[in-house]
Amino acid sequence: MSFYRIFSCFNLAYIIITMASRNINNISAELMDKIKSIACEVFTINKNEFLFKEGEHTDYLYFIENGDVILRKQKNNQTITFHELMSGELLGLDCVYNDGFCNYTAKAKETTTGIKILISDFINMIAKHQKSSLELMKYLSSLVNKLETRF
Repeated sequence: MSFYRIFSCFNLAYIIITMASRNINNISAELMDKIKSIACEVFTINKNEFLFKEGEHTDYLYFIENGDVILRKQKNNQTITFHELMSGELLGLDCVYNDGFCNYTAKAKETTTGIKILISDFINMIAKHQKSSLELMKYLSSLVNKLETRF
């Protein structure tokens, strides 16, 4: 299955899930086990260090095991903090759709540990496990809903 077909499936699932459910915000233990099984590296970053910066390219998704990461974006010469991710959350899913391009900065609010997952390995996992892609769309939908309620 090509990346573009996966992307189209994600878009369709996103629309369906957004209309059907507004309160889903957790990833199942089964899916997290699948994601962790393809992890390629453990990371630790200290408070105020960056996982990536707006405009950079990344080859990874990040699963936060312990700690908090704030997401920031530059707009009109101002830095706007628009979201905070905590333990048990995935960071960078949007980079899958943007060929690894980062649309925001991810900065540790405190010492943070987790695992890195290669985007290419993640796409392969999703292609093999269609049920996982639907669950991820539910998760993404919940993140979008959180952001929408903040603005």
